[in-house]
Amino acid sequence: MDFYSRKIGRKRKILKIGLAVAIICISVLLVLQEGYYRYTLYAPNLSSAELTPFIIQKGELPDHIAQRLQKEGLIQSSWVFLRYAERSGDAQNFQAGKFYLHANMPYSELSHTLTKAAVDEVSITLLEGFTNQDIDDLLVHLDLAEPGEFLECVQTCDFKNYPFLPKDVHLREGFFFPDTYYVIPARFNVETFAKRLLSTFDQKTKSIFSASSRNEWDILKMASIIEKESRDGDERPIVAGILWKRLDNGWMLGADATTRFITGKKTETLTAEDLSDKNPWNTRAVKGLPPGAICNPGLSSIWAAANPEETQYWYYLHGPNGEIHYGITIDDHSANKADYL
Repeated sequence: MDFYSRKIGRKRKILKIGLAVAIICISVLLVLQEGYYRYTLYAPNLSSAELTPFIIQKGELPDHIAQRLQKEGLIQSSWVFLRYAERSGDAQNFQAGKFYLHANMPYSELSHTLTKAAVDEVSITLLEGFTNQDIDDLLVHLDLAEPGEFLECVQTCDFKNYPFLPKDVHLREGFFFPDTYYVIPARFNVETFAKRLLSTFDQKTKSIFSASSRNEWDILKMASIIEKESRDGDERPIVAGILWKRLDNGWMLGADATTRFITGKKTETLTAEDLSDKNPWNTRAVKGLPPGAICNPGLSSIWAAANPEETQYWYYLHGPNGEIHYGITIDDHSANKADYL
């Protein structure tokens, strides 16, 4: 075999090896791509309770829909969603209209949802501890009301059939019950919705209030503090017992949640000036319950406020991981601060 024949043979061998390597690389990439697709498609999804309006325009292409879903934070991967929609056949059947979607819905559920005509009825989830401002913000976010419309209704709507509502319109926090409600957007009316919240509050709390020896207005104020000061149902009766004990013994409640309510600081550090302000809502500086509730508490907090658990504790605090730590004396409390804060 001459030199040129050997050279051509080597080139062919190199080409074969290169082709084999390329095929292997492409195969590996395809396997990895399919693995990523299946992992993302079937990974556990922590869907948000909050609904987000999403509009599909008539004639909008599936790939553009997928890109907008990712851009608006409703899905993690437009590629995975579009791949699933095309494989399932849903992509060719997406419908135009307004949809109300949860962030991080399973791709299969989301894809199928978009093939159905936009539903008339949607759910509105008001979380426990929502303030009236939070409710207003959510209704605006869902395109159901104008900014400030719910807040204005709280003060001006005709609520004569709800005698438990304070006449002082500035003290109407706490009565708009947090729950999931179903509404028809095309027929949504802020006043009608507000009355549903009040009726639900009355229905859910009437038996709790009637079984307690304490004033129901005081119970609601305390429940709103417990809602913000505690993390779960198990600790709420204990926290309630501590706070009632402080109140009954002439102590200041010392609840940071009330100070945060008047300062508007949800997570920011409270200053010495904040904590010493003699505002009647500030239970770190003024004895007694605040003039009104500081949020709309859930049923477990209302129940805890009406059924406190008596313990030897006078103090409590939450560590960075959310775990609660109790103390009998101020020295115990100081030690907990040093250990957990």
